[in-house]
Amino acid sequence: MRPSKPIVTRPARRSAPAVGRALRETVRDLAQSTRYVDPGLVADWQQIVGAELAALCRPGKISAGRGATLTVFARDAAAAARVQFDAGLILDKLTMRLGPGVVGHVRVVQNGSEPDDRPAPGGLSRFRGR
Repeated sequence: MRPSKPIVTRPARRSAPAVGRALRETVRDLAQSTRYVDPGLVADWQQIVGAELAALCRPGKISAGRGATLTVFARDAAAAARVQFDAGLILDKLTMRLGPGVVGHVRVVQNGSEPDDRPAPGGLSRFRGR
């Protein structure tokens, strides 16, 4: 019997990068190229403006330049009125978070695209019970 040679194998492959890390970089690059808000700001929105306002709106696009305008999307007309009322408070909190002069104005836009949990009216089915 001859002595067997050791089997040579390839080294172990590196593991794939974490999805969160890969997506974070992609979203950051996309946000910068479209001038949408920093993903960190979106993630911390509730901590910045508070739970009550965060339930009514979300941050959107930031216009270019110093003293920029942050567009905030409200879910409906009532939410837009409430957010507009508190726009000064939101601006103060953003100034504390991002620094003075980074965001100079808050523009509130009614989005209306939030899904509604209520069922749609039944059409003619409402008459079937008669």
